Amino acid sequence: MIKSELYRVLKSKKGKVISIILLLLPLVDVIINWYEEFTGYEGYEYLIYEDLSHPSYASFLSGSSQGHVAQILLIWILPIYFLIAYSDSGITDYKTGYKNFTLLRTGKKSYYASKLIVAFINPVIIMIISLTINFIICNVIFHGGDSFGGMECDVDSNGFLFRISYLNPVISYIAYILVFAVLSGFVSVFALCISLISRNSFIAYPVTFFIWFLQIASKYSITYAIQPFIEYGVKYFIAGLTICFSITFISLIVLYIVRIRKDEI
Repeated sequence: MIKSELYRVLKSKKGKVISIILLLLPLVDVIINWYEEFTGYEGYEYLIYEDLSHPSYASFLSGSSQGHVAQILLIWILPIYFLIAYSDSGITDYKTGYKNFTLLRTGKKSYYASKLIVAFINPVIIMIISLTINFIICNVIFHGGDSFGGMECDVDSNGFLFRISYLNPVISYIAYILVFAVLSGFVSVFALCISLISRNSFIAYPVTFFIWFLQIASKYSITYAIQPFIEYGVKYFIAGLTICFSITFISLIVLYIVRIRKDEI
């Protein structure tokens, strides 16, 4: 069942388009950063200047580009991408009758478990690939850079988390890639739960986006947990992740009660 769902994702035109978008947006961010930092200078002569961004700071998750356009386009509507790519498949299965056919063939637990597993795995893989490519390119373009947007001038005042990230920028950034990838998996699972519970696109899309946007706009914004080299400390990092994971966990409980335990074919 898991193999058939993975095959479904790989063959989906929507899934392919979304994967390309998620791969391209971090590359757009590299171009924006390159243009901002190198325009007006003659190639490698600029690399001797100490205000060239450190490769880790110039990378996508750090949000160092002016306007944060690429970050907004990816992070702010993250669950919508996942809904389009796969997580709204619960709605499609219900409307086409594929769900009933699959339940008869494999059973209820296998059907829901395989969909949840694929909903988690697919975004994790895509985001690791996308952010790793971005990071490698930034290490080539911004090789030798030492700047962290001026925050390195007063490391201690920016908190413990920034200090650890500043002292170990490469390791820290790789850790944030993994955090963001896992977080993306949870967001995708949450989006799938909403689609399976509601069985209606007009409910699933706005509800998923609204709950996600509340997490972005809250005091303990989820962005504080996925952006390295910022002044917000460990409390905000843990709180943002806890809220996100808790929402996903609650959606799984509701899915179990409403669909897995009570739902009939």
